[in-house]
Amino acid sequence: MNKIKKYLQKFFIIESELFDLLSNKNIDLYNRKLERYEDHFVNELQETYAELEAPFDDSYYERKKGETKNRPRHLFKISEYEHPKYGKLYLAYTSNTNPVLKPSLSYFQCFYITQVEGEWKILKMSIVNHNRTKKKKYWSSMDGYNDVSFTQSGKFICAERYIEPSACEFSMKDYLTDK
Repeated sequence: MNKIKKYLQKFFIIESELFDLLSNKNIDLYNRKLERYEDHFVNELQETYAELEAPFDDSYYERKKGETKNRPRHLFKISEYEHPKYGKLYLAYTSNTNPVLKPSLSYFQCFYITQVEGEWKILKMSIVNHNRTKKKKYWSSMDGYNDVSFTQSGKFICAERYIEPSACEFSMKDYLTDK
């Protein structure tokens, strides 16, 4: 599990650097970092963000001056499964991008990861949604492979927990569940 954790830590750094480059007029730097970012995804997920064709207007960069650098996501938990098609499948439960202290200690996204042709790849993502009327949080699938999901992960093997998502009851309940 240490290999997948290191992979994710590197990915989260690339992701935060990518968002930082939106404050830089040199769009080539952003576009090159975007390629490195997209290398972590299967083809179906590689167009999450578009390449920049031209810099934003000057007022955008003026607003961005003085903003703090983006921080990598929090990694709360990694669960390992044995999937009938993909073999080892890992589900990584994370905060949102650029987390701040207390508000980010809750789940935001789950990445489904396996090795494809010898390289770690994100196959799918799920996100936490909040029905404000019913005051209920739940997972929603996003783009990616349709043959993996929370109910199609395969046989649960184990989970490693790193940081408690203590700001959210939904997150803590899920965090403590062996799944």
